[in-house]
Formats: sequence, structure tokens, C-alpha cells
Amino acid sequence: MAPRTSLADIAPIEPVDIALTVANRLRDMLAQGRFAPGEQITEPSIAAAFHVGRGPVREALKRLTEQGLLVSERNRGVFVPVLSIKDVEDIYRLRCAIETAAIKAIVRDPDPAVFNRLWQILADYRGHLAAGNWDAADELDMSFHRELVAASGSRRLIQAFATVSVETRMCLRTLVFHHPDHPDMEAWHADILRAAEAGDLPAAQRALEFHNSTVIADLARAR
Repeated sequence: MAPRTSLADIAPIEPVDIALTVANRLRDMLAQGRFAPGEQITEPSIAAAFHVGRGPVREALKRLTEQGLLVSERNRGVFVPVLSIKDVEDIYRLRCAIETAAIKAIVRDPDPAVFNRLWQILADYRGHLAAGNWDAADELDMSFHRELVAASGSRRLIQAFATVSVETRMCLRTLVFHHPDHPDMEAWHADILRAAEAGDLPAAQRALEFHNSTVIADLARAR
């Protein structure tokens, strides 16, 4: 029998990956510091909070554990990691590798629109730093680095940075980075961008390494 005309042009409903949705929500909550270091994450509590079954929650926790954003302890459960200074150094080591690869890509194939977007982010960043709006400045800081990596056009670099950026936020929220101690923070980013825009890859790498080593040193002192 032919379909009714009124239903002929109806688009099918896209299937929803509940486990992925739960994993993404939990990633956001981890980045926001909603869970304390060492806090246990249980299937029943997450399932009840999100009004979903325990199966998708179990799969979401497995995915986040595989990504290193949660840790699973045998016979105990799943926990928010307690980051050591060695963890911080390792996280920034990975960030440096990802961002260096991204900088190489934008130096090799420069796009004025990319540099314009990055300079605008830095202008907004500078304004929030000057006003002492640290949370907003942190968001723009991460936006700068995310846009830098996105400009590479590499799906794998973008995916890798998405995970390490959550770990970075966990580091900064756990170990406390002191913005007032660094009135020149915007200059660190400007040095990276200026060198990349000029096509000077070694100078851009040096500026990136200075940025990372200064943050690591601050976090080590706070620890």
C-alpha cells in the first residue's frame, strides 16, 4: 500500500547514543570541577541524576576511564583521579606535542582568517585579565589553544586536544594557577601567534614551551 501523502516527506528520527551523551555530560562536569579529586563516581548515582539506565552509564564510565579522565580500581569502583605534578608534566608534554604539530600546519599553510580569529580571542582575553575576570579568562585561554589546534584541520589532533583540555582544566582547578602573579600572560600567547603568523616556527615553539614551563612551575609550587 502506498504511504499516505501527509507522511511521505517526514524525516526519520536520528538514533541517540545515550552512552556518548552521558560521557560528554560527565566530561563537561569534570572540566568544571563539579567532582572533587578522589571522589567516587557510581553507576546508580549517575543513572538517577541523568534519568537513564545503568547500562549506558557503565559504558560512559568505561569510555572516560579509557581516555584517562577517570580511574578504575579493582573491587573498589571508578574515581576522579588525584593528579600529581608528574601527571601535570605529562599532560603538558602531550599538549606541547599536539600544539606544535598544529603550529607547523598553520605555518605551512597560513590562513589570514585563522590569525584574525586568534587575535580577536586574545583581545577578549586581555580585557578579562585586566578586569580580573579569571573564569572568563580561563575559558578564552582554552579557546585560543583549541582554535589553534582546530586550524590544523587534523581530526586526530582535534580529538586528542579535546581530551587533554579536560585534563588541563582539572589540573588548574586542583592545583590553582595564580593569574595575578603573571600580568604578562596575554603576551605569552601573543608571542606564539606573532611568530606563527611570521612563519617563524622555531620562535613559535620556544614561546609555546615558555608558556607551558611557566604554568608547570607554578602548579608545582602550588602543589
